Amino acid sequence: MSTKCLINSTCVFFYALRRHNGTLAADHAQQRLHEILAEEPALRTCCGEGPPASMAQEEERMGAALVHAFEATDREILMRCRMENGRGGATGVVIVRIGGSLYAAHCGDSRAVMCRGGEPLRLTEDHKPNLPRERKRVEGLGGRVDFARCWRVIVDPGDGRPASGLAVSRSFGDPDFKEPLHLVIATPDVMREQLTEEDAFIVLASDGLWDVMDDKYACDLVAMQLAQAASMGSDGQVAATLAAEALVRASLDAGTMDNVTAVVGLLSWN
Repeated sequence: MSTKCLINSTCVFFYALRRHNGTLAADHAQQRLHEILAEEPALRTCCGEGPPASMAQEEERMGAALVHAFEATDREILMRCRMENGRGGATGVVIVRIGGSLYAAHCGDSRAVMCRGGEPLRLTEDHKPNLPRERKRVEGLGGRVDFARCWRVIVDPGDGRPASGLAVSRSFGDPDFKEPLHLVIATPDVMREQLTEEDAFIVLASDGLWDVMDDKYACDLVAMQLAQAASMGSDGQVAATLAAEALVRASLDAGTMDNVTAVVGLLSWN
């Protein structure tokens, strides 16, 4: 599992990646996703605030920038897979804050949840193969979605490729599900949320956490940990780290059957 947090004078950017079938896809995305996104002019020219018309334009430009960064990163990963005979993949969720605007982009089932006024606000929708729009897209391309312990995109054996199933409908890498048929895609869903003074923090976590914990419990646990850290005089970075570690421990204690990671990003209004 990989995470990254970058801050500059223009924006705050952080993300979480969850690997499967090896480390190639997650490692490459960790190295390159933020670099490709940083080259997008929208990150330097958007300010995150303004009248509705200008914000609509900014949202369109930032959406295009995030889509391009995800897809360009995926093309590089697929090229490496061909060169290195790799088959690995990764899911990813990205948060970009520019001024008063928060953008969430993701492919796969890593999820972002924001705490607003003490209540969870889900920023992403898990890309599961049985999600109606995802299933329609996969089957429309001649693919198959079936249940094998969980819902999966199925690839039948052929041309030296083994039969396999993938429990997400979007991801980085996973060449068996993209060549020759592009059944699984890396194109992210992108949404923008205008921040308010009630917005306290964001939780990014892999499916290993969300399999055993709902959004509300995660937000309540983080809020409790942050309050405890504040009472002990811990700074924000330490408090966020302790809260993320508490989420991971709670997931393991709840019996998660998958690997798990969590990132907590604080939204400071001081």
